[in-house]
Amino acid sequence: MGIIGQYGDIFTMTWEMMGFENFSLALFEDDTIIQLINDKVGEIVLSMFRNMSELDNVKALWYSDDIAYTNGLMVSPDTLEKYFFPWLKKIGEIARQTKKPLIYHSDGILFDVMERLIECGINTLHPIEPKAMDIVEVKKRFGDRISLIGNIDVDLLARGTKDEIRKNVLFNIENVGFNGGYCVGSGNSIPEYVNLDNYITMIETAKSFSY
Repeated sequence: MGIIGQYGDIFTMTWEMMGFENFSLALFEDDTIIQLINDKVGEIVLSMFRNMSELDNVKALWYSDDIAYTNGLMVSPDTLEKYFFPWLKKIGEIARQTKKPLIYHSDGILFDVMERLIECGINTLHPIEPKAMDIVEVKKRFGDRISLIGNIDVDLLARGTKDEIRKNVLFNIENVGFNGGYCVGSGNSIPEYVNLDNYITMIETAKSFSY
């Protein structure tokens, strides 16, 4: 067993501090303030990953930063290239140097930047949001280079039946985890309204298949 060292949101905190409308206007008019915020937040978060990576009990690193939603990227790839990918690459380098796998979380559809994410050093992608990306397609296109976590829809966990949960879990194991590289999990964080019995069903189904 080991600890997963997690933090993130360099890109997210940058635009949240300004508000997305002001952030968007600044991209067009003058991005000086964006660069200042991004650099400051980036250095703080990067130092956290350096510190976490040096702990022996930390066996993996997890960086979270939403850059997309169900219909596309939040900003252009060029904008991500300027404010997001340089930091992800630095975190990826820390993971590589300390020989710890790097898990990356972002909601939404990521196909347009998947190659870039892999280049930055991610080893695992979470959560493969069901409404955004077909996990079987993700596995087919990128499964030889990264592993996958998640994809069991939160809405299904909240309102679905146990039988539906079982079918979803078994489908993913059989079609995505047939040669390894898949970890069963939800398609996002588990909120309080998720049905506890459904959540337990997801776990127990995964365990029963493994045995």
